[in-house]
Order: sequence, then C-alpha cells, then structure tokens
Amino acid sequence: MAAVTRTECVHGRVIGPAQRISVLEALRALTSSGAYVCGSEQSAGTIAPGKYADAIAFGEDPFAADPEALRTIPVDLTLAGGAIVHNHID
Repeated sequence: MAAVTRTECVHGRVIGPAQRISVLEALRALTSSGAYVCGSEQSAGTIAPGKYADAIAFGEDPFAADPEALRTIPVDLTLAGGAIVHNHID
C-alpha cells in the first residue's frame, strides 16, 4: 500500500507522491524483481516448476481494490516451502 499510495502507514502523511507505482509494479518489486536483485531468480520470485513454493492467496483482488484499502486485504492462504503454514479459507 505504501508504494502505491506513497502514504506513511503510521500518520497517513503523503511522502513523494510523484514516486507512486501501480499495484502490479509493487507486487513485481516484492517478487520477481526482488529475486532478481538477490540473484535468486532461478529458484524464486515467480511460480514455475522447480522453484520454491512460497506463495500467498489474497482474500480479495488487490488489482480491483481501492489503493487506500490494500492494507486491509486479508491473506487467506500462505505456502512456505510448498507447505501450508496459514489457512484461513476453511
């Protein structure tokens, strides 16, 4: 949310509004681009055979959400190393 809105989480102050990025750009920064920067793009960052099975399932579509509400979107499922470590779907 902070990258998309450039709003400080604690006080709600806007910092660097010209630096706002889209939800897609923010997700890429935290997934595939982050893996690339760390040199681990062969094993992480995207969903593909042979890569680490770390993923989350959102309870709502972050692309359809109001940017100010992104912080409240629930995480329904979390996989780490291919194992379910959080399941709020049941």
